[in-house]
Amino acid sequence: MKTWTKLALAAGMIAAGAALFAQIPGNPMKMAQELNLTQQQQDQLRQLRFDQTRKMIDLRRNVELQRLSLREEMTQDNPDPARVDKDIDSLALAKAQMAKLRFSHMQQVRKILTPEQWQRARELFRERMAERRGHRMGQGREGWRRGAGRGMGSMMAPPPDDGPAPDAPPPQGQSAP
Repeated sequence: MKTWTKLALAAGMIAAGAALFAQIPGNPMKMAQELNLTQQQQDQLRQLRFDQTRKMIDLRRNVELQRLSLREEMTQDNPDPARVDKDIDSLALAKAQMAKLRFSHMQQVRKILTPEQWQRARELFRERMAERRGHRMGQGREGWRRGAGRGMGSMMAPPPDDGPAPDAPPPQGQSAP
């Protein structure tokens, strides 16, 4: 359990700045203008982004394979607890590797930008993330309750019991209202 706590803490700490220029929503050219980047900075950031994306593809693939392995074991009639524990640890390690790469990327971006550009980039990132959260929040949480979210819950949990369908026949022995 301590490992999960550490991973969650580490991921939370680096999440805010780690995605800069790697996964930032919006137009990179507009971002370059808003930060007043030199051509050299733009070239460095572009190359950094391509390099990071190449590495992240492999790491995401590994996470998905670990997730699939865990799901496969969990859906067995009699899952092996030792195998499930091993798969959970492997998945946590794969996610930790992604978090480390994001942090390394953020540090490299920070070295390319001036302190003023870095502060402005963080502000822009926070603004865009707030916009994205606002759009997601508008969808409501019902999708998550029904298992529409990612993870094991959607496959393992039974669908909610909302009662009989409106036009369903009444149970035996009962008359229709």
